Amino acid sequence: PFDEGYQILPRYIQDIDPYDEAEQDTTGMGDPFPLRTIVEMTNSNASGIADSLDIQCTLEGVVHGVNYSGADLIMTIIDADNNGIGVFNDDNTVGYVVQEGDSVRLKGTISQFNGLTQLRTDSLEIINIGNELVTPIAYDGITDSILEENESSLVSLFNVAFVDESQWAGDGSSFNVDLASVDDPTKIFVMRIDNDTELASMPFPGSPGFNPVITGLQGQFDSSDPFDSGYQILPRYMDDIVFVTNTNDPILDQAIQIYPNPALEYLEVSSELEIDTYQIFNQLGQLIQSSSFENKINISYLPEGNYFIQFNSGDKLSNKQFIKIK
Repeated sequence: PFDEGYQILPRYIQDIDPYDEAEQDTTGMGDPFPLRTIVEMTNSNASGIADSLDIQCTLEGVVHGVNYSGADLIMTIIDADNNGIGVFNDDNTVGYVVQEGDSVRLKGTISQFNGLTQLRTDSLEIINIGNELVTPIAYDGITDSILEENESSLVSLFNVAFVDESQWAGDGSSFNVDLASVDDPTKIFVMRIDNDTELASMPFPGSPGFNPVITGLQGQFDSSDPFDSGYQILPRYMDDIVFVTNTNDPILDQAIQIYPNPALEYLEVSSELEIDTYQIFNQLGQLIQSSSFENKINISYLPEGNYFIQFNSGDKLSNKQFIKIK
């Protein structure tokens, strides 16, 4: 009689609880490097310690930036939602030449170095090339602080000024440069110039009367538990440092509000003062649009990215940053 042989067939990993993902498969019937998302593998506890330490997995993402090592492979991959993770491989045994925009599939083990969560990769496969990069997460030096949740994401920082120009070595070595909030000189952000970037051998890029807008990868170098400090912004190349005028009039700044931000098609402008004209600049400082003032500005034609809009009222200026989304 057919009254035995009953089975339970789990459908996916969530049907087995708890499931020890650290246990290597010894039967040859499973994948010891299951496909996971970057978000799943980069969560951390209150002390900044990665939840997935020593867990094997496969991760996919788009390469952002350069190889931050002459001998090893040290790079960053980011998913479509700007969630990133560092990648490390001793002596670059996978033989990969870093190319920004490559979509890659990596197998490896989650580790942590001075607070920075990494995938120590054992293999690398290029899925395709020439992918678009993500839009940076914007930090306002006046109101924002660096967040742990954006570790290894692409970010940009504005409303800051150089603290000491002499910190810029420009001799081919790696060095740190302090940036202070334009509103509070005691609020410091750290920019890390790596010797594997072209910036390391460049002279100080500043100009009198202008403040930097820094785009780069958010790193961390914190040698002690809890790993909740030591955040850095690592620009990738010369175009990641852009300068805008710092001659903003504080009264005009306070009087003007722009929304929504990020914006899709239109930028609404609210002002208590009369505005004559406005100009829109891209992150390279190139003029995109100049026009008489209007309260509703069409930005639907702009490519996705970060922009600056400068408002003019007589001899007064106000610069604000906005993000154009798809």
